[in-house]
Amino acid sequence: MTGATQQILRLNWINLGAPAAERDINAGLADYFIESKAFERVAAREKTIVIGNRGSGKSAIFQILAIRAKATSASVIELFPEDYSYELLHQSMLSEGQGSWAKHGAYAAAWKYLIYVSVMKNLSSALHDIPRPVVQKKSRRHSSQTRKSANWTQKFPRSDQTLHSR
Repeated sequence: MTGATQQILRLNWINLGAPAAERDINAGLADYFIESKAFERVAAREKTIVIGNRGSGKSAIFQILAIRAKATSASVIELFPEDYSYELLHQSMLSEGQGSWAKHGAYAAAWKYLIYVSVMKNLSSALHDIPRPVVQKKSRRHSSQTRKSANWTQKFPRSDQTLHSR
């Protein structure tokens, strides 16, 4: 074998990871992630919107930020297209007869709905993990909104439970 052939054969064992960061989180993304200037600006909260070509690392930036935030016990709500009904967003864009402003309004409303539901599911799960006397004690000390949130946990199941288990 020549030296060049041996070099090629040695490269066979290298794992380049999954094609997408969201699928590579358990395969070591945190170990090989390179902190770019874009990442540093988002992490420092200098920038809040990340725009880039497909495969440029947008999802990887948010995955790493989520990992680091979770490590500090922060509450992180991640939205992935496969986690929610894309049909809701798609249907909001279908009605051509209503004009573009109505479509954009429906699209924005669908996103707001998705975000509000995700936040409430997360809050509901978090409140279920706190012993009831603690939640009730804190509810008395805070606004009526906190009491409404505490009551939410009694009316609706945790996000990891089904309606059948109640």
